[in-house]
Amino acid sequence: MKLGRNAPCPCGSGKKYKFCCLNKPASTVNSNAGKAGLMNENKYRQGNPLLMTHTDEIYQPVRIHYELSDKSKVLKTFSKLRCIDFDQEKDRWIWLYDDEARNIKLEKPYTAVPVEHRPIVIGSFYFREENRMHLDVRSIQRATAAILFFDKYIPRTAAKVRFLDIVNRLFGAADGIPDSFDIYFDSDDIKQPIDPDEFMEEIKAIQSRTEDIDEKRALAISYIENQFSEPFSGVERLPVHYYEEGISSLETSLIIRQSVAIKHWFGDTDYTIRDFILSALRHHPDI
Repeated sequence: MKLGRNAPCPCGSGKKYKFCCLNKPASTVNSNAGKAGLMNENKYRQGNPLLMTHTDEIYQPVRIHYELSDKSKVLKTFSKLRCIDFDQEKDRWIWLYDDEARNIKLEKPYTAVPVEHRPIVIGSFYFREENRMHLDVRSIQRATAAILFFDKYIPRTAAKVRFLDIVNRLFGAADGIPDSFDIYFDSDDIKQPIDPDEFMEEIKAIQSRTEDIDEKRALAISYIENQFSEPFSGVERLPVHYYEEGISSLETSLIIRQSVAIKHWFGDTDYTIRDFILSALRHHPDI
């Protein structure tokens, strides 16, 4: 599949291909893909390298859902932030990697972004329901950065993050980036989450049947295998408990899903969350 000149550039800059990386070598667009130690160039699918953002994260779409209590306060906040601008053509508020957002933690710092590529659009806000808004971002790192960043500026009395949707697969540069993330997220078959607190309570209840450490471990592993044994590459909905627990648990959940997606990208399509968890358990014998 050949990228059209007017298609969104696969580097993730938000610009058209003809205005961005058309005349650059293909390897340049994804030159930093090997940072995770898993994506060195000789492992790329031939002719279709892994799609990365312009700030060097793996492209993996996330939609963050906010519950609105006071839309006017949110819009007032947007109007004051220099890193937020209104895109009238697409009826969205765009979040720019600039001004107040320069110091957020992405793979590539603001100072490393070439001047000709600035400002990069790193997120898009949409209002489609009276009491809802959502933010579309292109990577899991942008998702966690967004939750932390906007909590500093948007009053919690006006809006709170309630859940997010993540695409549990990776893409090649030849796949391109769609004009709208609705193609991923406007679906009736989004996988609903397993509540992590209920999950842990179930494990504790099962383990309470015995005092033997080895048996406790075997029961926990058996339960995990039953819950996470099926490979899944669709869209999944995750709860966000940021206000109660901080960002770490959500960050871990997203990293786990990206780790599974990376395994699938490199051909291990049977790899599941179960395999990831069991691998982690082997390094923590007391669990």
